[in-house]
Amino acid sequence: MTERLGIDWPVESHGKTTQPAKDVWSAVATAGGNSALSAQIQGEKDWRYGYVPHIVRVAEIVAQKAIGKAAAKAGVDALMNTFVFRDPATKEVTPLSKLNDKPPDQTTAGGTFKAKVVRGEAKIEAKMIEVPYKGQDLTGPDLLSQVRAWVKGGQMEPECEARIDAVQRHFAAQPLAFREKTFVLLGAGSEMGPFEFLLEQGATVIAVRTRKAAAWADMEAFAKTTPGTLIFPVDAEGKAGADILTETLAIRDFVLQNIPSSANDVTVGLYTYLDSEAHVRISLGCHVIMTGIKRYVKESTTVRFAYIGSPSVSAAISKEMVEASDYNYANASFFQRWSFAAPPRISRSIDGNLKQNIFHGYSITQGPNYALSKCFQVWAAMQEENVSFSNGPFTYTLSVTHNATMKSTMDAVHNIAPIEAFQPGTVRPLLAMLLAYDVVVLGQTAKLNSYPSDFARVTQGANFHGGCLRSGFDYEGSKILSGSLFLRGKIGWC
Repeated sequence: MTERLGIDWPVESHGKTTQPAKDVWSAVATAGGNSALSAQIQGEKDWRYGYVPHIVRVAEIVAQKAIGKAAAKAGVDALMNTFVFRDPATKEVTPLSKLNDKPPDQTTAGGTFKAKVVRGEAKIEAKMIEVPYKGQDLTGPDLLSQVRAWVKGGQMEPECEARIDAVQRHFAAQPLAFREKTFVLLGAGSEMGPFEFLLEQGATVIAVRTRKAAAWADMEAFAKTTPGTLIFPVDAEGKAGADILTETLAIRDFVLQNIPSSANDVTVGLYTYLDSEAHVRISLGCHVIMTGIKRYVKESTTVRFAYIGSPSVSAAISKEMVEASDYNYANASFFQRWSFAAPPRISRSIDGNLKQNIFHGYSITQGPNYALSKCFQVWAAMQEENVSFSNGPFTYTLSVTHNATMKSTMDAVHNIAPIEAFQPGTVRPLLAMLLAYDVVVLGQTAKLNSYPSDFARVTQGANFHGGCLRSGFDYEGSKILSGSLFLRGKIGWC
């Protein structure tokens, strides 16, 4: 096998992902005191299709208040100690856990990249934030009314209403609230990311994405129409963009060199996605950059990490959400209830945290590498003091809809109450407003943030899950029900 440059799975795995992944999950189980579960994970012969019951039990360990943070750290450490970085120039192999030991280039002329700075030409003005939804641009009371409808319908949790209302009021009264804020977007081209919102609010955005000339031209043109400042890397050949997988430390150093000297508050967001096993590698690359920035930035600067969580893994849910799921199962259509579809996987009153309930939304279609990547992000968030973490709903992003099965299922998933699939244009500003709440509104009254260390406070912090976490069915567990959804979406009979 040809050696892969940049971030890679352990050398001894020879490109195979199953055993290294098992080792990570086993490490979490062992750290949580469950050696029997660790052995069962190692003994699973069909990991691709048999992984879910095992990692459900791992999530129950991570959710325990007494041992959860330490168990999660064991998972982070296992990934960072076994994954490697193969230097593209020297081919030298370094464990990811040691990569940030190399200090940043401190010279103004050093580094792989030069910075291109685009200063917007618009003035910051007090105006209502717009959210497009079903042909309308919702603002002010209309937006809040729709948010209440989503809360009532089960697509959002009640805390989202209070946070979105607070953000609308804050930015209407203080339009300069983001003027002194700096954001680093890893995966700045994400369809669910806050790129446009931040620039429109006057923030400084250090953007990182791959070398796609047309996309960078569009982002640069947009930035000029806003009151914000866009900073992005340009290589020696004049090409904009960077590769997180192979230019990891160069990106870290570029960001450190270009954080404004006056900045005392920096938010670094992980918004990347790649298919299959590459999703794990790109998440780890972002983690190296994020922790490297935190390690080497000036001491007076507060560094916050931001994530978009997924209801397709494990997430804490309230007692009211459990009751809603039970209701939706009991009151579903005759066909759904008799399609041999089971209720969703919910851990109720887990050992070690009897008040905690967990919804496990794992999808066999997405696979074990997706689960590992997204769970890693939760584990990493649990180690931080300053975190913004918001779950996102089913969204018609290109990364999802390029899979024909996922696209057809999403077209019909609204038949499973209360799930709704959203367009990216709706999701982006809503998730950005939840981020803004953590950065600005909450930041006025306390050192950020309200979700450190605890699994529940991370995954239940701001829940715009689109109804997934109140669903009454594990629809993928029934071939009749999942097949019906696929066909209904395929032929447009929804």
